[in-house]
Amino acid sequence: MCSSDLSSFAMAGLTDSGVGGVGGLTDSGVRKRVTTIGSSGSEVNLGQVQVTIRYSQPRGKLVVVVHKCVNLVGYDEDNLSDPYVRLVLLPGKDKKKTQVVKNELNPVFDETFDWSVSMQEAQTRSIALSVKNKNSMFSKAKQHMGIVTINLAKLDLAQAHTEWFNLEEPE
Repeated sequence: MCSSDLSSFAMAGLTDSGVGGVGGLTDSGVRKRVTTIGSSGSEVNLGQVQVTIRYSQPRGKLVVVVHKCVNLVGYDEDNLSDPYVRLVLLPGKDKKKTQVVKNELNPVFDETFDWSVSMQEAQTRSIALSVKNKNSMFSKAKQHMGIVTINLAKLDLAQAHTEWFNLEEPE
């Protein structure tokens, strides 16, 4: 994907900004979301997730493919993470998740998920993608790595959209 595709997608406001973060534009016009942490005001990029979203008319299903994440932050003791992606079709509680990729900050998932909803209903919904770090219950490592909510009303679901989404700090 070229940066102009990402630029038009991000600038069109296809992501909801219901979580804390600071947005800005890069020199190429691509919207960049970063989260400010610490009192020094230093900014940290939480990484990105690539997904494809489309509606399959023959199957009557909303289809989401989680391709990969890049530039994730390492939260485990070895400065790596064991990431997976959790998807929720909002409003609702139907949760789906990818497999865990161990010790990786640029995991490739290439997993497909679908929901049996009409095209009309799908266009009134959103998808919440949460990138999480799988750790043992005794671990002190951070579990939530980043989140993005995609408003499906702003997409032409008849067409497949493969896009990169910047992760934001979870609430």
